[in-house]
This record gives sequence, structure tokens and C-alpha cells, in this order.
Amino acid sequence: MRLNGAGDREHGVVDLLVLLATVGLALATWADLAETSSVPAWKSFASVTITLLLALAALTRNPDWATAMRLLTAAWLVAAPFILKFDNVAPAFQTYLAVGTLVAAMATPGIAGRLAGRRGIAA
Repeated sequence: MRLNGAGDREHGVVDLLVLLATVGLALATWADLAETSSVPAWKSFASVTITLLLALAALTRNPDWATAMRLLTAAWLVAAPFILKFDNVAPAFQTYLAVGTLVAAMATPGIAGRLAGRRGIAA
């Protein structure tokens, strides 16, 4: 495994970390929301399903698409508690914000690398 580079890429450390973070988030979601009777079960399933689908979509070999999907995953993670209305469950809310921030931070090197590469080509 290696960190993402420019051009056609192999799945790297960032891909593994995003997948591990989303699996951990899935477990935390079910643990946190299962104890709460105010949150319907479909919200847990919807949140975890969308998160895993976005994380799997980031496994593409196209680096631009992978970075975009990581950012979309991070945006979903930050917005999901508000959209699905479980922001009143503190452990789930905090977990989603933390993992969303982590995924966004892991997407940042991809963005910086792509911008630097484009500047180098244009110069």
C-alpha cells in the first residue's frame, strides 16, 4: 500500500483508513442509536448504507473521483445527524462529526496534490 499519487493509482493507505472509519462508524451508529427509542431503526440503516456506499465509491482508480467521493462522504457524515434528525443523541452526533472531520482531513492531501499537479502542468 502507498499514499495516493497522481495518475492511475493503487488503493492506498487513505482508502483503507476511510473504510475502517466507516465500518467503525457503522458499529458506533448501531450501538448509539439502538439504545434510543426516539430514533427509528430505518435512520440507522439509511445512514450506514449511504456512508458505506460513498466510501466504496471512493475506491475508484481515478484520483479526482476518489477525492471528490471522500469529500462527499465527509459532507454526508457532518450533515447526516441533522438530515436524519438524530443530532439530539450526543454520542452518535459526536461520532459522526469526528469521523466526518477525519475523512475530510484524509481527502485534503488528494486535493492539494491535484492542485499542485495542475499548476505544474500549466506553468
